Amino acid sequence: HGEDSIIANSNGSVELYYNNSKKLETTATGADFTVASGGQVNIYGAGSDNGLRISGPQSASSACLFFNSNHQNVSGGTDQYTIQCGGANHTLMFKHTDTTGNVVFELDDTEHVRIPQDNKALKIGAGQDLRLLHDGTNSFVTTTTGQLYMHSSNSIVWLRANEGGILTNDGSEYMIRATSNGSVKLFYDNAKKFETASDGAHMTRELRIVGTNVNEFESGRVRL
Repeated sequence: HGEDSIIANSNGSVELYYNNSKKLETTATGADFTVASGGQVNIYGAGSDNGLRISGPQSASSACLFFNSNHQNVSGGTDQYTIQCGGANHTLMFKHTDTTGNVVFELDDTEHVRIPQDNKALKIGAGQDLRLLHDGTNSFVTTTTGQLYMHSSNSIVWLRANEGGILTNDGSEYMIRATSNGSVKLFYDNAKKFETASDGAHMTRELRIVGTNVNEFESGRVRL
């Protein structure tokens, strides 16, 4: 008995070998490839539009790719991820575990990108310092290092809301608060010091103007 090249079993599997090492085996549900450490499965196309096509059996079904670091646990486990395409919503989904797992990332048929879970962030940067997150009620853009800039070199930047402002880091105190069709308020240590009004502006306590004389300010702008 020399080395095996092909083994065909009645009512069972077909096995293909390379140098007496099994590389492919058909199963009742498909086929299994065995790739050595550092090895790979290559699919070559002769034209510019060739590729690997994975299709479901009908229009509303899904086609899937499964990834797992433990080949002894190919049907599940926390280290498994699935790419699923199709279904009733015609989306491309990246799931944790198998097809029943949570959708981590999704491309829908209208070409939108979705993270369809609350409290799961889009993390950007080598240290994942910039994060975009929705907690089910509120949305957050946060950075844990450096400064956060909104920059436009050729146009204007607008923030649009019915009410907004600037809070302290923990959100417990106001620094600036603006209301649509209403006032703008300036605070010092969460105490309101200045507020615009329909007749002008109101100020708490005193206004200090530093200068040697009134002429140092624009004429008509400061009245004492």
